[in-house]
Amino acid sequence: MSEDSRRLEEDDRGPGSAFQVFVLMEDLLDKLKLLNYEEEVLRKHNMKPFSRHYFALPTNPGEQFYMFCTLAAWLINKTGHHFDQPQESDDPNATISNILLELRSFGNSVDFPPSKLKAGYGEQVCYVLDCLAEEVLKHISFSWKRPAYPAEEQDDETVVEDDAELTLNKIEDEIAVSSRIGNC
Repeated sequence: MSEDSRRLEEDDRGPGSAFQVFVLMEDLLDKLKLLNYEEEVLRKHNMKPFSRHYFALPTNPGEQFYMFCTLAAWLINKTGHHFDQPQESDDPNATISNILLELRSFGNSVDFPPSKLKAGYGEQVCYVLDCLAEEVLKHISFSWKRPAYPAEEQDDETVVEDDAELTLNKIEDEIAVSSRIGNC
């Protein structure tokens, strides 16, 4: 019965909901880049950069869970809260519990079982990291600015195109006139 209810729940969300986790992960990666995670996390822990869908798809659950915990701890510390860097030997349930406790302290709701985070990938993992990244951006008073587009220069091509159109119209008129003369 639970599998049927899960299928119905997925159907209620619509066909595009399966791709929402990819969009969320891409947004998260952009925020992490704004926060300079390459220098502050990856180099410090001697880790390679991850793909734009790293937490959206299962690859290596142990590695993904460790990366999730490492990023979550780093983000929590960036908000000004103290959070010890989790070790691979730590109890995963305790680590998840502490991360969710911090997430709730920021006023974010957690309406999924903590066990969803143990896999180290999926919508819930992306959600938690995205919420924490948002909190860091608020903490550092980051604000998005409108893009500055370069001024466009008026090209002479538009004038040439207009002349070409006039020439084409003249040719069509001449063909029409000559065909009428030929029919007479």
